Amino acid sequence: MISRFRGRVSSAHLIALLALFVALGSGAYAANKVGTKQIKNKAVTTQKLKGAAVTTGKIANGAVVESKLHNNAVTSFKLANGAVTAEKLAEYTNSGLVKLSIGETKVLLTKGPFTFTAKCEDGGAGVVNASMTVKNTGGTAGLFESDYESNYNDPVLDPGEELNAFYSVSQSVPYWFGEYYNLFSATSDDGSTSITGSGNIGVKVLGADCVYQLFTQGTGTTSEAREAKASRALCIPSRLRAARRGPHGCPRRCP
Repeated sequence: MISRFRGRVSSAHLIALLALFVALGSGAYAANKVGTKQIKNKAVTTQKLKGAAVTTGKIANGAVVESKLHNNAVTSFKLANGAVTAEKLAEYTNSGLVKLSIGETKVLLTKGPFTFTAKCEDGGAGVVNASMTVKNTGGTAGLFESDYESNYNDPVLDPGEELNAFYSVSQSVPYWFGEYYNLFSATSDDGSTSITGSGNIGVKVLGADCVYQLFTQGTGTTSEAREAKASRALCIPSRLRAARRGPHGCPRRCP
């Protein structure tokens, strides 16, 4: 029987079997030897990935930054419940465009011990003065530096002290300023409030004597967030009182 088998085996059979063993062996070798170092940059595209192949457990912390996200990539449907909290929203503030008339002042932001105030004043002879100041309303000294003040060697902001956060504008003609002189940073003595910011300031534009816009980012609690938290705290025991019940015996809603 063996002799009959030998008679039917040709050199082509042997070559085919050899090729099969080599192919199987190289596949196993590739499975063990091909790692991230052997893959060229951009070789693995989204089209080559199976659905749900990349899970959160496979992504390193800090790997997905803002620059790697497409516009509108993160929608409300992709956010877990409770992922966006008031504290996280408070890290970023935008005053929007604030218009003031001569003689008016307005607090645009209070964060930690720092209060930012817009002031619009008459400079005489048709000149309008617009300024944005920061004041330390806390009980201990903090750190504040603005490009306009150039106080890099003297950044201490004592309690009650007030400095310019923005470039101060004094003009009799329309003027709008938003360059690097409006950059600033502020840090409380314990580090619980640490923010950077910038914005725009101008006079005699958009039909107003003075116009401002303030942007900040960083840690710290705004006055609005503190008030909302205090309101919620006061509301907890009130839910237990029948006297606080609204129409039809239903408890009043707390903010």
